[in-house]
Amino acid sequence: MGQIYMGRENPFGELVVVLTADEFLLLRKADDERRCRDEVGVGKLSENAVAYLPDPEY
Repeated sequence: MGQIYMGRENPFGELVVVLTADEFLLLRKADDERRCRDEVGVGKLSENAVAYLPDPEY
């Protein structure tokens, strides 16, 4: 995977480079969930689906 030039030094580069592939995937998944939560209001599809479940009280 190539380097991405951000125009400035990445303060997290040293922390990310030592992650295993599994740890990196977990970090990426957490970042994706947070971004989705910020943009859409929910982080996971299951959280969004709750609004469309039938109400058991009816």
